[in-house]
Amino acid sequence: MADDGKTISKHSEIAKIHALLVQNQKNISSADRIHMAVGIVSLDQAIEKGKYEADDSARKAARTAMFHFKEVRQ
Repeated sequence: MADDGKTISKHSEIAKIHALLVQNQKNISSADRIHMAVGIVSLDQAIEKGKYEADDSARKAARTAMFHFKEVRQ
């Protein structure tokens, strides 16, 4: 995982694009949609915190997003 807030923000922006694509798929369950939505909110927080160089907060938000995305079943 990236160390500085700006890098975390940049990676989170890219991850958000992919997460939004997954969230819009028709074959995703409602439980998985919830995990995707919470993960996307966490990515938004990581992006915002990273832009203000709040490195620890950005890292924590990105890890929260990863946790929720890992809960989504394929």
